[in-house]
Parts: sequence; structure tokens; C-alpha cells
Amino acid sequence: MSLQVPPSPISANLTPPKSRKRLDGPPYKCDFPECSKVFQRSEHLSRHKLNHNPKKIFRCDYPACGKTFVRNDLLVRHNKRHEARNEKTNTFTKQLSSANSIVQTHKQEQPPTPTATAPDESAPSLISWLFQDENKPLGQYTSEEMFSTDFSELFSNNGQSFFLQEGFEDLSPSTAILSDQTAPLENPRSEYSKNEYQLTDLNMIKFKTLIPSLATHPDFVQFKLEKLLRTYWKFFHARFPILHKPTFVASQTPPMLLLSMFMIGARLSTIFQDFYSPDHIMDPHTFADTIADPLRWHIFSSPNFQPPAAIWIIQSLLLLEFYEKNCSTRKMHERAHLHHGTTIQLLRRLPSLGGSPQKLGQLEDVNNWYNWIEVESLKRATYMCFYMDTSDAINYGHQMLIYAHQLQLTMPVADEVWDANLESFKYIIKQTSRPQRFLIVLKNLLNGVSTKTNSFGKKVLISGLSAVMFQIQQRDLQLAFGLDKFSSNENASNWRELMTAAFSIWRNDVGDSCCSSRMAIENVESSTTSTQFSLSDTRCKCVVYHIAHICMSISQYDFLIYAGAPWRMNVKPSSALEREAICKRVIEWTETKHARVAVVQCYLLLFEMLLSPQDSKTDFQYDYQADSDLFFRSNAVSISVLVLWSYVYIKCGVEDRTKKETGYEYLRRIRQEFTDITKCSLHTSQTNCSGSEYYGSLLKWSAALDLITKKEQMTGLLDMMGERIATTEYSIVNELGKLIKFCSVRSAGSPSSILHDMYD
Repeated sequence: MSLQVPPSPISANLTPPKSRKRLDGPPYKCDFPECSKVFQRSEHLSRHKLNHNPKKIFRCDYPACGKTFVRNDLLVRHNKRHEARNEKTNTFTKQLSSANSIVQTHKQEQPPTPTATAPDESAPSLISWLFQDENKPLGQYTSEEMFSTDFSELFSNNGQSFFLQEGFEDLSPSTAILSDQTAPLENPRSEYSKNEYQLTDLNMIKFKTLIPSLATHPDFVQFKLEKLLRTYWKFFHARFPILHKPTFVASQTPPMLLLSMFMIGARLSTIFQDFYSPDHIMDPHTFADTIADPLRWHIFSSPNFQPPAAIWIIQSLLLLEFYEKNCSTRKMHERAHLHHGTTIQLLRRLPSLGGSPQKLGQLEDVNNWYNWIEVESLKRATYMCFYMDTSDAINYGHQMLIYAHQLQLTMPVADEVWDANLESFKYIIKQTSRPQRFLIVLKNLLNGVSTKTNSFGKKVLISGLSAVMFQIQQRDLQLAFGLDKFSSNENASNWRELMTAAFSIWRNDVGDSCCSSRMAIENVESSTTSTQFSLSDTRCKCVVYHIAHICMSISQYDFLIYAGAPWRMNVKPSSALEREAICKRVIEWTETKHARVAVVQCYLLLFEMLLSPQDSKTDFQYDYQADSDLFFRSNAVSISVLVLWSYVYIKCGVEDRTKKETGYEYLRRIRQEFTDITKCSLHTSQTNCSGSEYYGSLLKWSAALDLITKKEQMTGLLDMMGERIATTEYSIVNELGKLIKFCSVRSAGSPSSILHDMYD
């Protein structure tokens, strides 16, 4: 029996709804002549028909727009885009103003300078975020916010970035830090094993097989090679800790990586030679060059060279490139520059640097020590490549290939973690805070907030500042060609002051000053093997800081041509008119405010390299020898001398020969005049002021530059530096030494303006 459900009183009283006329089912076709549009929903068709027969035209009343719409909601949406663009422009101005606080604190009267322009529609997302004084993390920005259409080309390199993977489960055996040729992972060695440098007969056979010419070299002896390894670990690893010492075993390390280490050790052995020792290296320069010449081709032909490359391949290439660029011949230098991009491409194709930026927030797995070593090694190799990329752009004028936003990595771990063996690692890792993201630390630095880090981290951060500086310069180049839509904005044109302030924060607040040995190595107290690492050595340990200020406003090509170079990097002025145009650019540069800042930095570098600090208890001077320079500063010192001479020669002319000063007398007099006029000292051994205060003093010195008397009396300095630099084994610097001596002749009154035999 079925139950009858009575009708609901409510439903019973409801009248049936009126029927509506409905169109036939989809698809709905537009019947306007010559229109074939088809829609799946009838309301979409109704909206579309307004385009053919609009009931009313709605016009945008924003200036210089005038777009028309057939529906009011489209006009409202369009107006919101205008408002959003205005907000972005106002936000960028506000963000720059936040970063500008340090600059405005020390603002002085500005001389007439060419004005740059600021963004109209949207600011460069990276630069906006870096200079933003808020705590919104980078990961919360959408891809559209991070890389806007207008700036996708400016702040990207084919969209490639360096990322960390979420975990370590998919690490490839081909990329293992210790391959089948290295120490077995199951048997971790003691951190200071007596046999860690010991080579075997098999190693020696492999070396001779790879490079047969080594067999006849007098320094190809096993105990001498072991000495070169010790030299590498003592003096190079202390500055650039990209290899993992606790797991290093020489006899089981890939031979090409060992050969790369031999090269660096041989170069450094010239600084600490004991001529009466049985392991004295008789001819380190030819020994290193004998290895370097064929080594690159051996690495390229290795089966481990193919992506994904083994980590020791990357490490070998980095060490080889460092030697080629900073220690050898012009031929080697140029070869290294040509193949620099190859190393970068290999890094971009490593599994441990793949993945998605959304996964960056995942916790790193530190339970597996060896997997952790591999990931940290890759990170450090990437940072080493980044440092070389930016420092070479500053020191040699090369094109930068790695951009700051591509390094979405954490900062290097603390040295005590990296240097720990397996037994102590498990304890130390629990006591150490997790490293911050590189871009977060860089952003804080640009906003005046310093983050303490180790010596390697300081190099990473100054590389980040340098990369941002070059990226802003590229934006200026776009503006010069009218390739971007910018409106006038005082803060955006102020970027050189903002960057100078950020460099000052880095110098004084991130760590000790650039003259402190702690800027070079972390554990200074334990390093008793070199006086150049000693705390008593007050010479500059990071010349990139000084030379970066030069690169902000003038190219190396311009001031070298003005100084008398016939050409540079095989680029020769095509005519006398082109050379005159270059000289005119340099002359115009000397009238800018930042030129004075750059020249002050040149003076400061020379003060730091040749004189005792102003707060030193005793007055002494350093005898600079380029071939004995542990920090490879000869190129930067040469550049500072040439930029200083160019400015002084343009402003003051030839030297008055009534009284000639020695180089030391000249620098002491100039430094004292700066101090007397400004009532502040910049050349001190101790960091006795904040970065903001140092920036203010730097501005005072730059304002006082043109008040310094007899700046042109510098032939004594030119002769001294020219003689010491022109005799170096490093051919790139040797050429600059010749040019410095030529500038001395010009300061004495010679009419010659081109050194035709500079590259002979």
C-alpha cells in the first residue's frame, strides 16, 4: 500500500511561474552579417551583440586615454587598471623613499647632473621589492608581480633561476660529491687525518697520462704535490670554502680536481716560498701553466661533463677559471672569459638546482649528512660562480651573466657546520640557526638592515649588491634608448646614492670593515700561517667594495682609452673622432657628483694598501708587491691609480715640477688634508661608526675633493706603482703597469696620448 503525501500548504498556494522565452540550446551563433562568432551561453551572446549595436558608448576620461566601451562594467574595470598603475608608481616612490632615508640624512647640495627617469606604468618588481621596507616575503608575490611584462627582459636571463629542491630523494648518482673516484661515504675520515693529502703511485700515473709534459717538470714530485694541496687548503680554502674538507681524501679525489688544486697551490706557493726546504717549488708559474693549458679540454671531454655534471666537474672549472683570469697570461684570461658561460649553463642543469620557487619554504633534510654535503657544495659552487661573475664584471669590465633574483637559495651555512665531521655535525647542526634566504638578506641590506654572516656570506652579499647595481644600469640604458615608459622621479634618479649607502652598510654593519682580516676568513685567530691573514694586517681585504663605486658611473673602456690604451679587449676606436668622443665622455664624467665619490674610493684603496691606518699606534707603510699578493688585488689597485690619474689630469693638468713628492708622501698629505677639511677620518683599522655614519663621512670627503691642493703632484706615486705593477708575472696587470708609467710621463708634460706598445 502506498502512502499519499498531501500537498504542502505553501506549494499549494504558489502560482505556476510565468514561462520565459528561451533560445534554442547551445551553440548560440551571432546572426550579424559577416560575424561567425559562436558562444556556449546565451548571456555571452547578448553581451557580444552590444558590440554590433551598442545602446550607449562609455568613454574613459583619464588623460591621454579616451578608450570607449559598450558596457559600463568594462569601463569600471578599465578605470581600476588606471588606479592600480598609479598605486604601483606611488608605491615605488614610497619604497625608494624608504631606502632613501640614509641618503636623505646626509643630503647635501646637489651639483647639476643628468636626470634619470622613474617608472610610469609599473616599477621593476625586483628592484621595488628589494627597496621595500615591509616584511612581505618574496614568495607571496605572484609571477606577474615579480616579473612584469615591461621588465621581463630586463630582470631575467631566459627565465632560468637557481633553486633548491624540496628534498634530496632524487639526487642523481652522477652528481654525487664523492663519486666512485672519491672517498667511500661509509667511512668518514677524521677532520684532520694525517693521510688526507697523501697521494699514491696510481695518482701520479693518472696525472702523467692526462698531461704527459708534467713528467719532465722538476716540480712533478709526489711530496711537492702534497705540499701544493696543503697550500691550497691553508690559503685558498680559507677565503673560498667551496670544497668539503672533512671528507677530502687526496688519493681518492678525481685527478682533474686535484690538478685544479695544484694550480692554485702553485700560484700561492710563490708567496710563501722556503728556498732551503727540500719541497721548495722551483718553477711554480710554468708548472701551473703546464696544467692549465690542456686541463680545460680534458674536463670538457670527461664523460662527467655532460648535464647533469658531477659536482667535481663544476668545482674544477671554477678553480681553473679563477687561475686563468687572475694568475696567468692574457690568452688564458680571455679563454676563461669565453668559457665562463659554460660553467653557468652546467650549474643551471644540475638536478639539485632544479625545482620550483614555491617549494623553497620546505625544510631542508639534514638527517642524511652526505646528501646535505652535496646540496651545500652545489650551493657554494653556485655562489662562487656568482662572486666570480660580479667581481669580474667590476674588475675587468666583463658582461654579468647571473642576476640577483636567479639565486633563490639560502645563505651559506656557518663555518663550524661546514667544517664539522660526522660525529660533531649532528650536535652542531642542532645548535645553529637555519640560514636565511639570500634575497631576504639582500633586501634587508638595501633597506639599511644588516645581517651578520660569515666571511663567505659577506662575499655573496657584496656580489648581490653589485648585481643589483648592474641591473639598474641596464634599466638606465633602456631609458636612454626610449625603450621603457618612465616618468620623471627624483628618487629613481638617485639610485647611485642609494647603492653607495647600501655598500656603506655592507662595509661597516654586516661585519668588520673591508680592512679587517675577518672580512677574508672567519677564524682569524687560528690562522697563523700568513701575516696577510693576521689581524695586524690592515690592508684592504675586499677591493670589490672600492672598485664597484667606479663602475656605477664610468666604464673601464672609457677611462683606459683616455689614459692612453690603444684598444681594450680587441676593441679599438675606429677613428680619431671616436677617441675624442670617448675622451669627452670622461671629461663630462669628472663634473658629476658620483665621480667625486669614485675618486675618493680610489684614494681610500691606495691609503689602505700602502699606509698604516689613521688610528694606528705606529706610523708605517706597506711595500706592495703584486706577485706576493695573497688576495689578488693588483688589477684593482691598478684601476684605482688610472681612474685617479684621469680625474686629476682633467681637473688639474700636468704636475708642477718645483717639488716632487714620493708616493707615500703624496698619499699621507692628501689623506691629512681630507681629514683637516672634513673633521672626520675614513681610513681606520677599527669599525668605529655605523654604515650610515660612514656614508655621511664619505659624502663629506667627496664634497671636499676639489678643495684638496696639489692633487696633480702624483708622478712619484705613478712611478712607484708603475714599477711595481709592470714587473708582475700576471700579463693583464703587467699591461696596466705600463699604462701607469705612461701616465706619469704625461703628467710630466709629454704630449703623447697613446701608448702604442702597451700590449707588446
